[in-house]
Amino acid sequence: MDGDALILVDNILASYPPMTIRFERYGDDYDDSLVGANVLGCIGDFNVPFQAAGQNGVQARIKFSWMVNNANVSQEVKVSSPQFHYRWRYLDQVVEDWKVLPLAPPSSSYLVDNTVTQLVTTVNHTLNQGVGDLEYFFTADLDAQYYSVRDYANDTAVGFGPGWTEKISAVTNRATYTVDDNLPTMGTDYFVRIREGESNMEWVKLVGELAIVTNTVTGACDTNKVDVRMS
Repeated sequence: MDGDALILVDNILASYPPMTIRFERYGDDYDDSLVGANVLGCIGDFNVPFQAAGQNGVQARIKFSWMVNNANVSQEVKVSSPQFHYRWRYLDQVVEDWKVLPLAPPSSSYLVDNTVTQLVTTVNHTLNQGVGDLEYFFTADLDAQYYSVRDYANDTAVGFGPGWTEKISAVTNRATYTVDDNLPTMGTDYFVRIREGESNMEWVKLVGELAIVTNTVTGACDTNKVDVRMS
């Protein structure tokens, strides 16, 4: 009762959300404090940290999590046709149309093996388009259970108009940047900056203090140090 009239609520329907997967990037968003030649882009979505023109063996990668209704799922969730979409951009110019590389594994099943949570390009990417920016995003097809809600009293579908469904048939992690964000690429997608040359760095030597311990004989403090080589 709202003080003036009786409000009636009928046909309240509730259901679990549809099952799906959620892409989770390895990389971070670009650092907007870097400008000019210092721009790096979104670091971490590839098997090499910094990409350079002519570099071989570059692989894109992404992880995902299974989004299911409860711990005792008996209905299948299948991921198929995962793909890496990419194109080159130089300054504000799109150099080429979107291209696609397949990801592995080509299909994943929650009931068969829900420990599969990583997708990697199956073809080593050669960065042969010169310097500039590589724009990219990931997609995959999905076959999962969902609810088809009906008003059984009137035998009609319930939703937001004709054709509405809870079914999720595909997923993507495409960026939500806008033109107003003023990305260094002048675009709206995730990107990584392709540099002129590859850094020929094989290892880094770090020297640091591991611990300060007391000598039980002399009472003095001894400092232990170690060299750490990162290959």
